[in-house]
Amino acid sequence: MNRQHILGSVAPKIVALITQHIRTDAERKLNWRHVKKEIEPELAELIGLDPSWPVKAYELVQFDLDEEQGLCLLNYTKGAHNVLHDIDGGGGWTPVMRQLRGLLYTYGDPGDLDQIRLVSCGFEKFFNRGEVFETRDENLPMDSPVLLRAKEDGAMVEYFEHRGKISATTRGRINTLYVEPSVELFGPATLPAAKRAAERFGIDLLCLVTEFIHPMSRVHVDYDGWKGIYLLAAYDTAGRKLDHAVLRRLYESCDALAHLRLPQERVATLGEMRQEVQDRTVHNREGWVAHVGDILVKLKYESYIGLMVAKKLSYRYVMNQMVNGRCQKMFHTLPEELREHAWFMVQELKDTVVSSDTYWSLYGFHNENERGRDSFRQVCRDFWRNMAEPIREGRV
Repeated sequence: MNRQHILGSVAPKIVALITQHIRTDAERKLNWRHVKKEIEPELAELIGLDPSWPVKAYELVQFDLDEEQGLCLLNYTKGAHNVLHDIDGGGGWTPVMRQLRGLLYTYGDPGDLDQIRLVSCGFEKFFNRGEVFETRDENLPMDSPVLLRAKEDGAMVEYFEHRGKISATTRGRINTLYVEPSVELFGPATLPAAKRAAERFGIDLLCLVTEFIHPMSRVHVDYDGWKGIYLLAAYDTAGRKLDHAVLRRLYESCDALAHLRLPQERVATLGEMRQEVQDRTVHNREGWVAHVGDILVKLKYESYIGLMVAKKLSYRYVMNQMVNGRCQKMFHTLPEELREHAWFMVQELKDTVVSSDTYWSLYGFHNENERGRDSFRQVCRDFWRNMAEPIREGRV
């Protein structure tokens, strides 16, 4: 099942299935808990869900509605990101689920497929090196040179035209705080000019996909207050992504795109990049996206992952989850890069308990991310009292 079939046939059926029952945000809040059970069998079939998998289709698909504009946005849920990873080495990511990543459609009368039209789209789901079966080193051409593009650290924003107006959306929400400043920075003439330029290449342009850099979109990389837009991709009206060489030609031929930036590019082998991203002296950089045949592979610097760990993980948090017996459940909600580190922290705590005679040894885990020292030490004492014996007896 290819992308064009999914975007042109399957995804519109998902939009029709949802909007046949729910057409406004108010209706979603009031009725979704009932509607989701009613549409579950059909939704599961549309996304290719295996009945043996321990998850419901409505737990994997999220949607956002703008009833005034008649728009419905499809995306995968946060839970989907982790649940589908754990199924057969990432095999839970069905072809349809991989495409449900910021697909924006019009919708009209209930159940009327003819009124459902693709308005904007983004990248299909792609993964970090080693994250799923297909991106493990043994399944990648580690010694072959590949194109690499810098991965910038802002908010992914899609620019599109609807009802004669240039607008924008993130992949998860139609109307966010980013929309107004991103459209202002983008400008009203940019997309129309890009469409006219694309026509000269025989392309019916649908939308542009970008990374929006702004103080309000800051994640970990510090751009020192700079506001700007990186052009990442472009799609035609059938949802086909423009080849990278064509995108570059379009960019260079259209003066209206000059205020956008293209990400830094280079060529290297994945083997070389495997070594580079381990270099902890690299700071204030997220990483790279490798173009490997028909797929994209993310490579993040370990220093960047360290910032993610510092923001989302703490020994205080891990100790509390161990005491409550909730590590498996709560770590499941973490991004893939952090889950492995969380279990490493668990092992660190276990090793410390086994090799020590007192909870004082746990105090050494305190750092600036753990907040107050006194309260952290209380967590250590509670952890020791509840977990020391089970850990030493191998029951944890």
